[in-house]
Amino acid sequence: MALPRRHGRSAGAACALACVLAGLVLTSCGDDGPEPEGEAPLDLVIGSSVPLSGELSAYGPAGREAAALAAERIRLAARRSGAPHRVTVLTRDNATSPATAVTTARELVERGGASCLVGAWASTDTLAIAESVSVPDKVLQISPASTAGEITALDDDGLLMRTAPPDALEGLALEQAVSDALGGAEGRVANIGARDDNYGDDLAAAFSDPWVEAGGSVGEDVSYELETDPDGPVLPEAAERITDGDPDAVVIADYPETFAELAPELSATGSWRPARAWATAALASPVLSEQLGEAAIEGMRGVTPATPRDGEASRAFGRLYRRSARGGVPRGRFDAHQFDATILCYLAAVSAGSTEGEKMADALIDLTSPEGAEYDWRRLPEAIAALQRGEDIDYTGASGPIDMDENGDPTAASFDVYRHTRGGVELIGQVAVEPDRG
Repeated sequence: MALPRRHGRSAGAACALACVLAGLVLTSCGDDGPEPEGEAPLDLVIGSSVPLSGELSAYGPAGREAAALAAERIRLAARRSGAPHRVTVLTRDNATSPATAVTTARELVERGGASCLVGAWASTDTLAIAESVSVPDKVLQISPASTAGEITALDDDGLLMRTAPPDALEGLALEQAVSDALGGAEGRVANIGARDDNYGDDLAAAFSDPWVEAGGSVGEDVSYELETDPDGPVLPEAAERITDGDPDAVVIADYPETFAELAPELSATGSWRPARAWATAALASPVLSEQLGEAAIEGMRGVTPATPRDGEASRAFGRLYRRSARGGVPRGRFDAHQFDATILCYLAAVSAGSTEGEKMADALIDLTSPEGAEYDWRRLPEAIAALQRGEDIDYTGASGPIDMDENGDPTAASFDVYRHTRGGVELIGQVAVEPDRG
């Protein structure tokens, strides 16, 4: 999978289905929306697009479980509220492939009747779904894991949003973590290696811009593809450039499968030192050391979106997951964001009094606004009642405060600092990116 950085994208299929029925009340919310309509009958279908195969398959099972847990909470909240409505959550494998993501999303909408899609995870898949399905079919789409800046800029008629922090915030968090580890960026040199697609492109720029602003400099800035691409630089050459010049830090923006091709070439240079390397969220996979060998990765650090350690709703979600997840599926990156995206589909329908995608999209951003009364996922029955009364609410999720801006992007986020060890991945710290920095 050789992919673009600075200009492109990439990305088979298995299929899984999880269907959960729940009841729910739909009314209106906020001073700018329609007046409350009471308990009108409603039948909402949420389609969940997760990577159960392909490059991001390590994260898909936890996402599937999180969607199922969200559906269970919706069912419980609806029952406690006496709501005469039904919610169905359908899960499909997008195979970490734009083509498969579009095919399965179209199936969810046209055959399953979904008017809200949660997904995808890879930004290329999310954009493909939006352009081919969500926007033309007027379906609300909320990605729990896609971070590319291109999502913000997409002409999406206000239908594409996300609970995952955008690359701009991850880049700030990565710069902050690297600077903290080096005692500051002033006078320090960082080399950057990134896969040649919008993921690598956006994150490389999101790191380098604040890094340079803080007084650091960029030595080598390398965009690489797999050697199977005749137009791309061969990986040995890319590895030599990434490690050239004895930099203070090396920053890698990549997916596991692509990095698995690059890592042996990095080791072969004789200059690769994992302890000075930093990576983006996609390389937080605990199986990397098994795939690559400890010498290639042990000591490499990075940042990944996290739930706030001081947030009770986030800790409660962790307990819920450990207690309720089926088949012993361990927690994974972005599972809390998947949980929140599913619940926000539900609350958007409650607020709008409708399962029409455009009406739900119009209601969604206000549901995470700090101006409203705060409700977290444990208080869904009370949130339903508030929305029925036409009140504004601020949904604080399992992933923490979301506070979407006008583009549907979160403006605040927490990131874990992780490190690869012989035993897998350990968390060694956490950084918070404040709204005024994003």
